[in-house]
Amino acid sequence: MKRAILIAGLLLAGCAARPIHPGSANKFDSDSYDAVLVAHSVIETTKTDLANGAFPASIAGNVKTAVNDLIAAYNIADKAWHAYHDASLAGTATTALSTTLTNALADVNTKTSALTSAKAAKPMSNAECRGIRLQTGTCVEGEVVTLVPVGTPIPDGGRQ
Repeated sequence: MKRAILIAGLLLAGCAARPIHPGSANKFDSDSYDAVLVAHSVIETTKTDLANGAFPASIAGNVKTAVNDLIAAYNIADKAWHAYHDASLAGTATTALSTTLTNALADVNTKTSALTSAKAAKPMSNAECRGIRLQTGTCVEGEVVTLVPVGTPIPDGGRQ
């Protein structure tokens, strides 16, 4: 619950300088609309990039999975925003609607971060991965290197 409040606070603070959109019931409604709109843009851009082969094959599957997760979260957030927006305009918005929207936007934020991480993964050759594994204690998932603390067991039992 504290996390959701923190995320909602950050969402609102990040949009403090922006005017309220015409047709919005209040600042929260307007800022939530912005968040849903940005998520939609990220989804569409990523789908275009995937269709155009913008990602190496070694990370494209992870990007596709992450964007599909974001799409599922976006669909929930969009529905929650519409419910909140309509109720707010009618003067019948409840704390439950606000909380549902806040939680849905927090999930969109989490899924967007996961997508960003998937896009940023650096594909490496197996030879490069072996060298890094020996030096830093990294773990290999396919050809994508994920840094983990030194001493963490490597899934293949640490064999080189």
